[in-house]
Amino acid sequence: MIAIDAQGNSVAGVSELQSMQAEFAVEGLDVTGNQTYRVVTQKWELEDAETLGEELLDEIAEQYAALIQLGHEAFITA
Repeated sequence: MIAIDAQGNSVAGVSELQSMQAEFAVEGLDVTGNQTYRVVTQKWELEDAETLGEELLDEIAEQYAALIQLGHEAFITA
């Protein structure tokens, strides 16, 4: 699982993350109604570590990069 958690004084950032739900959805990321933990997530169901093929690792890396980029935009805007 990859996720954005928010703590402390990040209420404005969380609101901005949630207002960007459509942008996150385009990248396959889910925006929750949470205000602290697991605000934006993406989860993969794996049976074991051996199912992590090159293709899946690339997908996870791409989605992690999108999570960071969009999350950064949200917190800079807020």
